[in-house]
Amino acid sequence: MIPGQPDQPVEMLDVEHSAEAVALLLTDRFAAGTTYHVTAAPSRTLTLTELIEETHRGFGELDPAWKARGVEPPPVVRPRTYALFERSVEEAADPAMATVVRTMSTFLPQLLYPKRFVRANTEAALPDWDPPPVRDYFRRVLEWGLRTRWGREAAGDRVHAARSLQ
Repeated sequence: MIPGQPDQPVEMLDVEHSAEAVALLLTDRFAAGTTYHVTAAPSRTLTLTELIEETHRGFGELDPAWKARGVEPPPVVRPRTYALFERSVEEAADPAMATVVRTMSTFLPQLLYPKRFVRANTEAALPDWDPPPVRDYFRRVLEWGLRTRWGREAAGDRVHAARSLQ
């Protein structure tokens, strides 16, 4: 389960567009005291429910073994329900599940706090900056995550390559 509100937007932006905007703002358009929200824009994000649906569908399409297990998408629940779930997992003393829940609990509670971004300063400073909708690249993020075990294999490859140079 995931804590939050089903219709709340979850703001995500790919690193290439984020870095481009920050670089332009710092090097070409810097204005002391001005706050810029570097975001994709509300119309280009996914709601929490849509994010869960896209993730579930993507995992099913990209990993036949995962799909064969028949995993259901997690429900979106209230904070109190999620807290009870965390406590139940800890009391069950299942080390694997406890590790997963502890890891997820470091960032999932942020979903309980809706964020609203004001892009007016960013749009004024970068009128031609046009980040893509999350749907345009989210599947590639899932593919990369599954292929690299969420960066662990890619990081291991870099460490191995660096050691071989020594």
